[in-house]
Amino acid sequence: MRRIKGLLHLPGKETVARFWTERPWIEGMNGSPATYKKSARQVSCRINDEVAILDLERAIYFGLQGVGVHIWDALEQPRSVADLCASVMAEFEVSEAACQADIMQILGSLEAEGLIEAMR
Repeated sequence: MRRIKGLLHLPGKETVARFWTERPWIEGMNGSPATYKKSARQVSCRINDEVAILDLERAIYFGLQGVGVHIWDALEQPRSVADLCASVMAEFEVSEAACQADIMQILGSLEAEGLIEAMR
């Protein structure tokens, strides 16, 4: 069984494995039809099984692994939480409730760092 797993690397800190953000819920995630897209203030590339992301405004590097890479790739086009959850559930063995909660946490972390933005 493959489980959802993803890592977000923060510069100068240990890897954050739970995709948790200091803001417990990001506006637009609690049942709203918001879609999310990659921010224009970043550039990214694949390095083996990881994604390296550079925040152009702050010159800070981030890295994603596992399901984080899957979600990042899906965000090439604007996607809703429901779209992302369906995509992850098709690739990984996970319940819908756990998938949605994990995706909301990942999106919250990425949005808090300015790497993605909600389109309302």
